[in-house]
Amino acid sequence: MGDRRLLPGCRSAAECPGVPEMHRSGSGPVRPSDRGDPLARRPYPRRRATRGNLRTGGILLRRRAVPQGVPGRRRCPGQAPPHRRRLRRSGNPSRVLAAEETASKPAHAIANRRIFVRNACEIWSLSPDDEAFQDFLQSVAPRMPGAGQSKQRVPTLSPNEAAVALWVDAENFSVLLGSDLSRPGWRRILASGERPAGLASVFKVPHHGSEDAHEPEVWKRMLVPEPFAVLAPWRKGRGHLPRRPDVRRLRSCTPNAYATAKSRLPRSSPARSTVKRTIRESGVELRRTLMPHGCIRLRRRLGAKGRWEMETFGSAYRLTD
Repeated sequence: MGDRRLLPGCRSAAECPGVPEMHRSGSGPVRPSDRGDPLARRPYPRRRATRGNLRTGGILLRRRAVPQGVPGRRRCPGQAPPHRRRLRRSGNPSRVLAAEETASKPAHAIANRRIFVRNACEIWSLSPDDEAFQDFLQSVAPRMPGAGQSKQRVPTLSPNEAAVALWVDAENFSVLLGSDLSRPGWRRILASGERPAGLASVFKVPHHGSEDAHEPEVWKRMLVPEPFAVLAPWRKGRGHLPRRPDVRRLRSCTPNAYATAKSRLPRSSPARSTVKRTIRESGVELRRTLMPHGCIRLRRRLGAKGRWEMETFGSAYRLTD
């Protein structure tokens, strides 16, 4: 039998030290394939059963109250999460049903909707409104492939009126994240009477500082004087944002304007002078293709006396004329 494996030279299981005690009470024939098996030389571990251990049939099993690397209590498959179990124990079926419906349905970022709240922090979506979102769906619908048709590439939205602009409130300060929203979208936000009140002290400049996303009334009615304005540049081929007129316009709105990198890349030239001359005579201009990386970090303590702390990393810099 496979469980009664004898070491070479042993005639019975009772005399063989390589057979566990649970099998030494009987004897039987040993298959030739079992002789010399290295597993037969390893007796079962002999340990006392302690709390958390279980000995069954001479085999020691370990029970773990918590899976390895997973904090908290173990949850059986199909068991509700802890917060839902607490709601069910509260005996309020309406709260349980509302919590389950909220967790199962996504919250779309539509104009004047609070999409996040925790303690003193709230996040509101300012765009797109119903009209802009419906226009976006109608522009995409004709390109959806039918049966037996190939997929089509979604065109670039210009202007991008379906972009999601966000308003962040945290106690005594606010932040306005402009996304890629164009000027018509900002005019809809300004005309709405349901948007959150207040003035933001930090502004993520929309659409890489492009002129078609600039609305002067936003700086007057939604931002404090001289706010921190940050942007990420864009470059594709010879096109780049922000341009020099865009930088001058942003500098006229606030002196605290920053970018994560420069949109105009420096020219690169080969090392050898003969190659330089040949390329120059051919009318070829060499430029770098990859934009350097940078980071802008703004931090502020909660409270009435909190002030913004600005830090730049990598290629980030302050916009200058």
